[in-house]
Amino acid sequence: MNTTIITPEVETLTPEEFIARVYSVCDPVQETPADYFVRNLDTGKLELHITKDAYSALPAEDKQSIWDSFRWSRRSGCWISRGLPYEDLGHLESVAKLFGLADGGYFVTLTLDDTGSREAEPVATPAPAPAKPAAPAKAAKQPVEKPSAKAKRPEIIPPKQRKYYTGTIGTDEIEHALHRGSLFEGGKVRIAAFFASDHTPDECKKFLKEEYGVGGCSHDFLNGASGFVEHDGSGIRIRSGFHGEGSELKLSWVSVASYLRTMVREGRFLTDKEQERYNAIAKQYKGKLPTPNPCRQYPPVKQGA
Repeated sequence: MNTTIITPEVETLTPEEFIARVYSVCDPVQETPADYFVRNLDTGKLELHITKDAYSALPAEDKQSIWDSFRWSRRSGCWISRGLPYEDLGHLESVAKLFGLADGGYFVTLTLDDTGSREAEPVATPAPAPAKPAAPAKAAKQPVEKPSAKAKRPEIIPPKQRKYYTGTIGTDEIEHALHRGSLFEGGKVRIAAFFASDHTPDECKKFLKEEYGVGGCSHDFLNGASGFVEHDGSGIRIRSGFHGEGSELKLSWVSVASYLRTMVREGRFLTDKEQERYNAIAKQYKGKLPTPNPCRQYPPVKQGA
């Protein structure tokens, strides 16, 4: 019996031919504005590409928001998000949009090794975000509980003893601290009504500054540790301990606005009772809610009523 071995043809490409071949199958890249943000699929980070003139024109508070969440990379010539890859990019994208930056899509870097390592030119392509790794298979199939239509906030662990919170103050802890609102009567409904529509960053800062004012209160973290939430003209500070012990996080009003907008529109800000009040107002105004005034009665009382 004769056995015929078929050897496939192997095509050898130079690095330049390989780049041209790969780029030829990519979707055409639209012209990117001067100021934009992209998601780097190689690093899993968000990058802000801001011209020097645009950055210089930003108010000091907006610059502080960038410093809080991004670091400047001289090599890349842009601001790169801090933290772990793909960590809380949704919030950072909202912050970038508040600055008026255009969405530049996804960023891919091809690295070739041709008599020494060298990098190909980057290309922005509308590629999907990387999928999360699949969960390991279980020995026995467990019944799957369907998620509720309305997302729930994490449960608070009752404090067994007072202790300092020393971990990273992440999204869950930030939303937990913001969930109490401005502490003024009707404040949460006013905040929800404000973020039900779109506003400029300056409008958001002005509203939140006046609605929260200057003050603070004690705060229990989700793990039962004690701390404080304080607010003033520059933003909100979440801290643990009494004399600098534990963790601390400062959020500018631009960052606070981004979190609150997401919480309101995803139904995670108001309690059931507050939501009933909000729905009654929306029904009264047939869905066209009036813009609330900070610390004022809402809805506003009509003259002569």
